[in-house]
Amino acid sequence: MIPIRMVAMPRLLAWVAVSLFLSACGESRTGELTRDLARELLVEHEKTDPDGFGRKIPLWSGAYDAGVSQGFWTEDGLLTEKGSQTFAAIDRSVLTLKQTAAPDVEITGITDFQGTASGMKQANFSIGYASLPMPAKRFAAAKGEGEAVFRKYDDGWRLDVRGANFGQEGIVLSPAETDAVLKDADAQSALVASAQQAADAENARKAARLAESQQPKTPETHYACAPIKAGYDTRSTEYWLTDVGLRSAETTKGFNGSTYRNSHWFGSIQSYELRSDGLYISPPNQSLRQGFARLISTDCSDYKTLSGDFVRNIRAWRETYQDVAPGSSMEVAAD
Repeated sequence: MIPIRMVAMPRLLAWVAVSLFLSACGESRTGELTRDLARELLVEHEKTDPDGFGRKIPLWSGAYDAGVSQGFWTEDGLLTEKGSQTFAAIDRSVLTLKQTAAPDVEITGITDFQGTASGMKQANFSIGYASLPMPAKRFAAAKGEGEAVFRKYDDGWRLDVRGANFGQEGIVLSPAETDAVLKDADAQSALVASAQQAADAENARKAARLAESQQPKTPETHYACAPIKAGYDTRSTEYWLTDVGLRSAETTKGFNGSTYRNSHWFGSIQSYELRSDGLYISPPNQSLRQGFARLISTDCSDYKTLSGDFVRNIRAWRETYQDVAPGSSMEVAAD
């Protein structure tokens, strides 16, 4: 038989305080606390308590990673479709079953609690999961050691407190069970590889579309605005429009001579507005009416033709590259 092992994990310490009344079954629960009675009370508690070891299964040290590799849950603790068929939840140390299982419990000794004879007994016990069904058996810690305190009431013995430490080792699986584990791991590995290939292909497609959306397919159309005199300076602006964007150059001649150049790819424009004093644009991630900047002024002698061509071209671009455009197709009427 082959054990499945991975990495070490601190031992699990679980303490549960209970005040559990278990209905009497004959005179046996009102007499001495025997090992059989202590085991019966303990097993019944683990099966009926929502936080008992019949529902909350401590994991062996490498079980969490093993469950990821076998496709039962993700690395961030989300059950997969396959995992949710059997399990209710998973964390780094405990696996919660949908259906309660009966752990294997053996009472190894009973003594008076804290050396008193005041109707309280302490029982040492061992607990394991060798009889768990698959696939839960793959992930359960093999064995734990614990102590339980029982109190005798007028109607019999009840369990007060129990706690157990579970080791790092997993249950030793049979060859057939080990083969099933390996098959699941291979299937999950193939599934992950296939998903990665699909993601890579999609990323490559998007990259190609992005590059295509930035390459002009038509010659630039040139627009020249009549020079405007401002004090000692004269400002003239030119635009070049294509099917993927607009670039501009604003040249100032005179005392403060300079040239300011700008370029706007249609995909970088979230929205645009035709206002009374010009055409305004907003970059991505800016809310409407915030962050707008004037792209073309109505002072430009070619404004009507240029703004009309701009609107027509950006609409056509967005229609063609809906899967690429980072901006929205929101348009606002002129104010």
